[in-house]
Amino acid sequence: GGGLTPGSALFRWPATSSSALAGRRVMAENSGSRISVVVPTCDHVALLRDCLRSLVGQTRPALEIIVVDNGSTDATAAIVREEFPQVRLVTEPRPGVDLARNRGLAEARGDVVAFTDDDCLAPRGWLEALGDCFSDISVACAGGPTRPVWPLPPSQALLASRRALFCLGAVDFGPARKRLDPEQEFLIGANMAVRKSLVARDFCGPQSYSPLGVCGDDYELSRRLAREHGALYEPRAYVHHRMFPPKMAWPRLLIRIFYFAAGRARLGGRLKPKRGPAELLGWEGAVSAADALGHLYGRLAESRKLRIR
Repeated sequence: GGGLTPGSALFRWPATSSSALAGRRVMAENSGSRISVVVPTCDHVALLRDCLRSLVGQTRPALEIIVVDNGSTDATAAIVREEFPQVRLVTEPRPGVDLARNRGLAEARGDVVAFTDDDCLAPRGWLEALGDCFSDISVACAGGPTRPVWPLPPSQALLASRRALFCLGAVDFGPARKRLDPEQEFLIGANMAVRKSLVARDFCGPQSYSPLGVCGDDYELSRRLAREHGALYEPRAYVHHRMFPPKMAWPRLLIRIFYFAAGRARLGGRLKPKRGPAELLGWEGAVSAADALGHLYGRLAESRKLRIR
């Protein structure tokens, strides 16, 4: 959605009465897997408000929506309690999106736990599309595209870098539903649902994290579940991911790529052994360098059992 902006009509949801929500929730509980939604957040109250509006307006409502406040100093708690009384607010004081997701998973009562981020917006059919995936009992994990929304036009260099877009959370594996190849494809925490019974106690084990909120837990979990059970990519289950200018700046983006590669390496990911000429020049060369350095750092941290900071 290159032409989409957060102020467009796409991002406005009709008000839904509490009685209508309660009725829909009963229908959802009686129509298959019960879905809990977990949203980790930290000091993004304006983004979170729009995210929650999209979640409470789903055609298939969640059994519950859980916001995990990961140390916010803004008005997050007050806004959730005052404007979204149907949303459950829990806190996780230890910093790190992996720890926030683990807390949400522990709190969830649903058979299926869906994760999204506070800078995402879910179209009204998102949960319905995800729920359909779990009608197949062999599916342990499911998700769909994460479509970027650019408030300001991105650079051509950014749009041309598939790896940079992946690190920003722009994921799309095509227009057809399919089983994920655990060696080539993965889901991310911005748009991912899992069977709680197969994830045990944690979203992932104690993992690395960075000051930018990149840890690789979603990467590790989706690949593990795809390998051991089965993971489904459903293009109808898409979300819009808002990409704001600070996140798009190349210095910050390269640091993000570094930490993402470090987390991936610590979780057993491999460094691509060969690079073509196009991956060694210009900004793409900088992406390759950040990726390689992050991988080496992650391997070192794992060998010494350090927590990446």
